[in-house]
Amino acid sequence: MPNAHLDKKEIVRQIKNSSGKEIDELLTYVIKEKLRQEKDTAKLYKFFTYIYENLYHDIIFKGIHIDEYIETALETLAMPIYESDTVDNILKIL
Repeated sequence: MPNAHLDKKEIVRQIKNSSGKEIDELLTYVIKEKLRQEKDTAKLYKFFTYIYENLYHDIIFKGIHIDEYIETALETLAMPIYESDTVDNILKIL
């Protein structure tokens, strides 16, 4: 698992070098930890947008499989605006 700092570049590198369930486990861990550590929605948006944009091509064209609920959570967190209870709902499903 990534260190507590959750460096977004390192996370993307680790995901691209992982396979199968490792990817789901890593993304679940990262999403939960980042949502627990950071409360500033602008910083959350920047963080998750970076991860989503750097994985998008691999998910769509290279067939990196991510469970649907994790992909939905990542897509939602990469949006600039979401409902105030979105973070709580995502943490419930993960």
